[in-house]
Amino acid sequence: DCHLKATMDNKELKDVDEGLYSRQLYVYGAEAQRKMQQTNVLLVGLKGLGVEIAKNIILSGVRSVGILDPETVKISDLGSQFYLTPTDVGKPRAECAISQLKELNKYVNVHHVPVKAGCRLPYLDEEILK
Repeated sequence: DCHLKATMDNKELKDVDEGLYSRQLYVYGAEAQRKMQQTNVLLVGLKGLGVEIAKNIILSGVRSVGILDPETVKISDLGSQFYLTPTDVGKPRAECAISQLKELNKYVNVHHVPVKAGCRLPYLDEEILK
């Protein structure tokens, strides 16, 4: 049985950190930033582009980011995924990068969304995951 379980941080919505989000506040305003702080995101795939997207989403100040990537680190990943090291080869890609992603923004709950190896995700196009 393949079920995705995402954890969400149930902390109260905090005031907007004006120092951290000053550029966004200037462009979008405080109300838009408050809405961002209520948003939960699921990111599927943490290769080179995926990690860049994760970084930008986390820095934007959403409430939580769940990372789903059942693949293991390959040597070819080291050239494009900047949070991986040679010692990560063969380990789960999402688990290897999660601690560095968490350091980007203390206000965002960044977590790994586990999925069983070989589990089919019928609502996702598997070509997108490659």
